[in-house]
Amino acid sequence: MGSSSLVGRTAELGRLDGALRALDEHGTAVLVVGEPGIGKTALIMETARLAREYGMLVLTSSGLLSEAHLPYAGLHQLLRPVLRHADALPGPQSAALLGAFGQVDAAVDDPVSVALAALSLLRERSWQAPVVVIAEDVQWLDPATVEVLTFAANKIGDDRILLVASCRDNAEIVGDTRFEELRLDGLDSGSARAVVDTHAPALDPRLRERLLAEAKFRYSFGNALTEEESDALHERWAIPSPARPLFEAAAAALSPHSPAKVDTANEDRGPLLLTMGGKDHTVPEAITKSTVKQYRDSHAVTDLVEFADRGHSLTIDSGWREVAEACLAWLTKQGR
Repeated sequence: MGSSSLVGRTAELGRLDGALRALDEHGTAVLVVGEPGIGKTALIMETARLAREYGMLVLTSSGLLSEAHLPYAGLHQLLRPVLRHADALPGPQSAALLGAFGQVDAAVDDPVSVALAALSLLRERSWQAPVVVIAEDVQWLDPATVEVLTFAANKIGDDRILLVASCRDNAEIVGDTRFEELRLDGLDSGSARAVVDTHAPALDPRLRERLLAEAKFRYSFGNALTEEESDALHERWAIPSPARPLFEAAAAALSPHSPAKVDTANEDRGPLLLTMGGKDHTVPEAITKSTVKQYRDSHAVTDLVEFADRGHSLTIDSGWREVAEACLAWLTKQGR
């Protein structure tokens, strides 16, 4: 891989670059998953730049919410640069594909025929040079196009075709085993500072630190909120503090002599309720559920309430009342 201006994504870009370099041997489908603003587009555009540098054909499409109701709108955007070659396909496939775009008078009543025709066109082009298919914001693509993409993802293993799709982490396509998943997390502090310094070198240092702190808070606490609400919460609640107490509490279960260790087998304690945000980046779902299991040796009440679309800010953001009402209902049930 040559030099790249992309900061903090060496491993992720290396993985996609490896898929590009392996196209003469096999094809791959990769799904890039991450929160809005995490850097999916920057990573994919850098991958596209490398592909063009290697002499590959790059076809792109991007999901638009305004076109999500239009069948094959995303596929037409993707294949438009190569549609002139559709005449090289077998007659029924050419008719199916062009009919899906309204370019010939043919009824489209078989989605499989359209998917096969699209795949055949990609394969026909890949004989000239490897083909890289990029589909951004899959969560906003029309369902017909998504079906074609998932169909192709399952068929390109022996082709010189790389399919790179991206979506938010709550999209239905997440977890589809036909794709290799590449999940993006937030940049580390050093990389985040490098990005800011590159794009705004004259920025006042105090403003720079504030922007970085807000971005870190947004990822760790306010990822399920609008940017405006997250920044407002940061302004109101964030206080610089040492991380030692947090790490002591997190490591308590690993040390039998920790002053923060909890007796999870205690039978005499009161009822315990754990709340969990399904989008929590600070205390992920797996950790909270693992915590619940630690209390399995106690017969005292231990319950878990999940708020699927909430992040770590669930008790202080605009949806706090939902959490409070759930907790009060639980306390009432316990006779408290």
